[in-house]
Amino acid sequence: MRHFVAAFLSVVSFAFAENCAQIYIKARPAANYYNHIYTTVKESYQEYSGDRVLWDQVLYFSWNGSANEYVADSIVRVDGLWPENNATLYKDSGTYALYKEEGSQGSMVSYSDGKKYEEGTIDYSGDTLVISHVLYGDYKRAHLTTMKMHISNDTLHYYQDSYSGYPDTVAYPDTSRSFLIDNPEKENHCLQYYYNSDKNEWVQSSSDISYAFKGDTLIFSQRTFDIGDSYEDKINYLVLSSVLFGTQTTKAGIHRRKPYSTLSNKEKYHDVKGRLHSKTIPYRVLFGIGE
Repeated sequence: MRHFVAAFLSVVSFAFAENCAQIYIKARPAANYYNHIYTTVKESYQEYSGDRVLWDQVLYFSWNGSANEYVADSIVRVDGLWPENNATLYKDSGTYALYKEEGSQGSMVSYSDGKKYEEGTIDYSGDTLVISHVLYGDYKRAHLTTMKMHISNDTLHYYQDSYSGYPDTVAYPDTSRSFLIDNPEKENHCLQYYYNSDKNEWVQSSSDISYAFKGDTLIFSQRTFDIGDSYEDKINYLVLSSVLFGTQTTKAGIHRRKPYSTLSNKEKYHDVKGRLHSKTIPYRVLFGIGE
C-alpha cells in the first residue's frame, strides 16, 4: 500500500510540475505589473562590468486591492550604491501602478509624479496571450510594443513588434521572434532561441533565464549579457494574486525598467531607473515588454 501511495504521489507531483514555458507565460507579464495569476512584490536590478557593480537597486511593492482591481500604493526603493537615492514613493504623491481585470482582459497603468508613465492591456481569452504596451517615460515620445505568446508542446512561442512614436514619425521599428524551452542540462533553467533574419536561422540566446519556488513566492530571474564582460541581472519575486489578495479561487486562463522615478531636484535629470544626469539623455528602452 505504501508503494502504491508513493507511486501515486510521484505521478501527481509530476502532473503538476511546471516547465519553462508555463512559468514564463505567467511571470513575464507580472514583471510589468500585468497581475494576471501572479503579482510582483519585490524586484531587484543590478548592472555589472566584470567585477564592478554599476547599478544596484531593489524595489518593494505594497499592493492593495479587492476582487479584480489592485493598486501599488507605495513602493520602497533601496539603492545599494547611493543610499541618498533611497525613497518611499506613495500613491498620494502621484507615483503608483493600477491593474484591473474584467472578463478575459486586464488593463495596467502607472504614474510617476502625477504623470502617466506607461499603460497597456492584456488579453488571455484564447490560447495566445496578447499584451499591447505603451511606455511614455520622461520623454515627449512613446515606445509601443505588441507581444504575443502561446504554448505548444512544452515550447513557448514569442512574437514582438515595437517602435518609438514621435508626434509625426515612427522610429526604430523592430520585429522579433523567439521560442523558449527547458534546459535539459540545468533544472529550472530555460533555453531561449531567437530568429536571426540575416542568417535565416534560429540562434541560441546568451540570456540565462531561471526560476525557483520558495513557499508561495516564485523567483523569476533573467541575466542578460551585453558587450564584452557587461551584463544585467533582474529578479522578480512573484506571489499568486489569489494568495496575495485573499480571493477564494485562482483565476483561470493563461496565465521598467523602473516605472518610478523621482524628480527631487529640478536642476537635475533622472532616467527611468531613477539615476541622476546633468542633462537630458537620448531615449533608451531601459525596461519593457520582451526584454
